[in-house]
Amino acid sequence: MSDSPKSILQLVKLKVQFGFASLFATGIDYTLFLLLVNLDVHAVNAHYTSASIGMVVNFVVQNQFVFMRERNLLPTFILSMLVSIIGIFFGGLLMG
Repeated sequence: MSDSPKSILQLVKLKVQFGFASLFATGIDYTLFLLLVNLDVHAVNAHYTSASIGMVVNFVVQNQFVFMRERNLLPTFILSMLVSIIGIFFGGLLMG
């Protein structure tokens, strides 16, 4: 199976966009977490807050710049949030 240079370049472009979108959302999550902890918010509560905001930012940025949605926005958002909420919940358990 051989891919054309154009399709390989498109795939690399999508991977780079995905990486930058993820780094951006992670940066917001981490910065907000540190800010909240420095404001004496309990670390687990700071995690739940910052990770939730980071999750929404990640969805919005990747929906806008990375993925081409084939479903309606609402079901895609709900499914994405459900999966992310499970991860955030387990992260809070590990921190606690």
